[in-house]
Amino acid sequence: MKTKTFEPNGQEPKPCVYGSKTYESDIGRSYNWYNQERERKDARDYLKAYIKANYSKNILGYFNTLPDYRINMTYGWVARLLTLGGSLSPKHDTLFKEFMTELLTPSDGVVIEDIEETSIPKKSVRENTEGKAREYIGELVVVS
Repeated sequence: MKTKTFEPNGQEPKPCVYGSKTYESDIGRSYNWYNQERERKDARDYLKAYIKANYSKNILGYFNTLPDYRINMTYGWVARLLTLGGSLSPKHDTLFKEFMTELLTPSDGVVIEDIEETSIPKKSVRENTEGKAREYIGELVVVS
């Protein structure tokens, strides 16, 4: 049997379907491809698309205010696979739902439905630059 491989810069993997004989290997290959070919920004975009399709505008507005360090890249890849029509095992589905609940629950007790779209603060160029610099410095510290 010929095994499927993903070439660097190859095509995005097809969504994994729970119940297929190759589910475990397909999802592993998909995670590998996304980790090699995509970045945190892409994971955030995938989560944003998933939230836009499955949650209210207020929740999407809250998500847009979250800092990048709250974004788990693996769950970004899962959101992408689900958006493309994939399905998850009960175990993976439970873990994804727990992550989404934790991600979208404000720690200060604010009820998300009460947030008005106009009340979402815009980040300044300086704040965006500082955040990006911290992210890069963190990656350099881990590598060295």
